[in-house]
Amino acid sequence: MGLLLFSRERFWRPYRTRRGATPVLVWAPPPEAVLNAQGEWRLDKTCENWNALCDALQVWRDGEGYDLERWHKVEFRDAAAAAEYQRRCDELGLRPREPS
Repeated sequence: MGLLLFSRERFWRPYRTRRGATPVLVWAPPPEAVLNAQGEWRLDKTCENWNALCDALQVWRDGEGYDLERWHKVEFRDAAAAAEYQRRCDELGLRPREPS
């Protein structure tokens, strides 16, 4: 009686993994919507942090060297949003809101 040996190539199936082996994952770039949402989140956080910093510096507002032009709160995310707000106020004949 002879011992019958089977070659591995005969039973190998490329769509299966060996027990305990993890399949290889291929990285795919995130969708554009996710990238846009992350960018908007970063802008929101930047505005929030800047406004918190401006609030903290209000103590020195009357002190020498305090720059009123620089340390003001941000009302809009970017210059385009501010320009759009100004355009709409002009179009409707409204007075823009005073920054707090």
